[in-house]
Amino acid sequence: MEPPLSGLGGWLWLVQLGLALQLAVFAAQLAGLIGYLFADGGWPAIADSQAADYHPLMVPLAVYELAELAVLLLATAMMLAGFYRRLQAFPAWIALYLLACLAAVALECVFILLMPATRESFLQNSLPALLRTAVLAAVWIPYFRRSLRVRNTFVH
Repeated sequence: MEPPLSGLGGWLWLVQLGLALQLAVFAAQLAGLIGYLFADGGWPAIADSQAADYHPLMVPLAVYELAELAVLLLATAMMLAGFYRRLQAFPAWIALYLLACLAAVALECVFILLMPATRESFLQNSLPALLRTAVLAAVWIPYFRRSLRVRNTFVH
């Protein structure tokens, strides 16, 4: 008789890698946005109503992106902690996390589509991010709900 599947191996190594990489990506994006807005003069450029590319939604978008990245960075760190502690609640947490990521990207897409100057950015950056996030949610949420390894691993 084979021992039951358990532990952080199998497909779960992809989750570990993905969460660790996502943590680094969110940290880099947040640092870059803070640098652009506050060190490189980006804030006055987007807030100046006399600027050629001015749109009244640019400041709310910047504030939203700052908050979004900060919350997702913290949430990703919490996901990694729950993952390595093998918390019983982790499968539910990761499903909520993936849905929250999808909602955050979708809301950002709405902001971008409402501004003519950023619509090209939607096709290059935001649409692929939205599709990637939707695929990740579509794959991993069912996996965490049905996997025997998940049931045997997240027991604390």
